Amino acid sequence: MQDAIPKRFYSLDAMRGLAAIVVVISHWPQFFFSTEKFPALHPLYRDTSYISTYTATRLPFSNALFVCYNSGWLAVDLFFGLSGFIFYWLYSTKLKNSSITTWEFFVARFSRLYPLHLLTLLLIVCIQLFSQYAAGTSFFFYNHNSYFQFFLHLLLISSWGIGDHVSFNLPIWSVSVEVALYAMFFILCRFLPIRNAVLLFVSAIGLFFVFRFNTQMGHGIFSFFLGGYTYRIYTWLVSNSRTKAVLPYLFALSAIMWTAAIIATYHRGNMLESAPFFWRFTPLPAVLLFQLTILTLAVAETRRGTLGRRISMLGDISYSVYLLHFPIQLSILTAAIYFGINREVFYSHYFFFGFFTLVLTTSMISHYYFERPVQRVLRQTWGNKP
Repeated sequence: MQDAIPKRFYSLDAMRGLAAIVVVISHWPQFFFSTEKFPALHPLYRDTSYISTYTATRLPFSNALFVCYNSGWLAVDLFFGLSGFIFYWLYSTKLKNSSITTWEFFVARFSRLYPLHLLTLLLIVCIQLFSQYAAGTSFFFYNHNSYFQFFLHLLLISSWGIGDHVSFNLPIWSVSVEVALYAMFFILCRFLPIRNAVLLFVSAIGLFFVFRFNTQMGHGIFSFFLGGYTYRIYTWLVSNSRTKAVLPYLFALSAIMWTAAIIATYHRGNMLESAPFFWRFTPLPAVLLFQLTILTLAVAETRRGTLGRRISMLGDISYSVYLLHFPIQLSILTAAIYFGINREVFYSHYFFFGFFTLVLTTSMISHYYFERPVQRVLRQTWGNKP
């Protein structure tokens, strides 16, 4: 039977949603924010001195979720890799053949990303102003909330090295990087041949910036275009009908690498503080594991027809989960301080379930009753194709 690329990768949608949840779990210690130690925060989360003393072993489901608590920030690199794979799948040929215009590409991306970004930005402004009143101190967590930073956030360029991205709704930093990646992707597809050498060269540039400057943009460039290279490997396997032959080996290698990564993280303890240089300052091992996982799932879904369809809706709401969790978290913490609620509640398993129920429910409402309707209106108004 001739292999065929699926019309939708449900498994990759599901993985994107799970990655968003992992990021939220990694941000759980922010519930123990200390106004006394404010505002020390390293841009890449390696410095946790802005958080008051808390017992890591008492965090909800700490034994089961230790990888998420210790290394969950790496899921952002998974986002970038998934974006690279998906964008080269959906857009690279269309852009190369000019079957999609610059305006159509811009409208498609703007209508998907900007409405919720603007909403959460305004929410954070309101909540931060109230949090100042509630705690009688500076802004919580991210205090560089100047008019200039607000302007950068409005333009989605807060992580382009112009200002201090540690401000307002910080998770938007990766979306800001993705906007730059979309522009690079568009230019490369339009004006350069879509070749493996080009993708690897651009990825190497990103990795250089990770090693040399440890910049967010470097992380994005490295993972995104390596994701494009992974897609090229996938299409080669499909076109040569090799998916059936390689799938067992991909599964075995993925299982071995994930097991090794989990064991290494467990023995290393808090990776953000005690990891060796190679793991702390470059996402290379994790990114390679992510790319292998993406390839394995894509090949498996090609063979099966569908994979992970029942939980693929997590991918639909992943953007909402990613952007809304901090405003919700900040609102809860502000209320706890204002009403004098003991922070012991944040160790509770029941509170953990309640929080994620709230985040997921709010995200579903946002996706189906705000994001999609606004996206549809913008595309119809600006004459974009369905």
